[in-house]
Amino acid sequence: MTRVTRCLLVAKTWAGRRYRRVQREVEHAVFERGLHSTWSPDVSSGHLYLARGLRGCRVSREDVFMDYGAGKGRVLLAAARYPFGRIVGLEVNEADAEIARSNARIAGPRRRCPNIEVVVEDARVWPLPDDVTYIYLFNPFWDETFQAMLDRVLESLDRRPRQLTLIYANPTCAAEVLATGRFRRLRTSRGPRRNSPAQRIDVFRSI
Repeated sequence: MTRVTRCLLVAKTWAGRRYRRVQREVEHAVFERGLHSTWSPDVSSGHLYLARGLRGCRVSREDVFMDYGAGKGRVLLAAARYPFGRIVGLEVNEADAEIARSNARIAGPRRRCPNIEVVVEDARVWPLPDDVTYIYLFNPFWDETFQAMLDRVLESLDRRPRQLTLIYANPTCAAEVLATGRFRRLRTSRGPRRNSPAQRIDVFRSI
């Protein structure tokens, strides 16, 4: 075994232990604080995905976080660990949205950003609030729906030009983002399983 291989194995082991530690903390909150589980079979965003996407970013109270496809609130609660001014989640499923709201009511006041809102709307027509400065996506939709959502994002940038950071996990439509000519790719995080598309995160910033 080469030195490089040993180093990679150590790094993967460390990353796995860190993930399991964070997962245990989340599950403790679920069972001890009365939260509903944020897991669902159609949502695969890991507990550390947002931390990977925000690495190197300087979040302040002036920033507003937006999660498209908020589900039961997993990423919203992760975002609340940062000093955002407010956090917004968009979810089309009312049942999941109500669970996310319940989790936010219970866990939100314990976090750095307790101001969490969950909206039930269609991403194709819902106008992005003009104060949003960070967007998170875990491949919530594609094709015409993704393009329509992207059009709403560009309309918001036209109304209020600003620096907008797009954190896109499992970025199946990354080419469409770049094709707008309004974003540049800052970096790519491939995660512990470097060949897994689902663990890839592309971070874009508006031009």
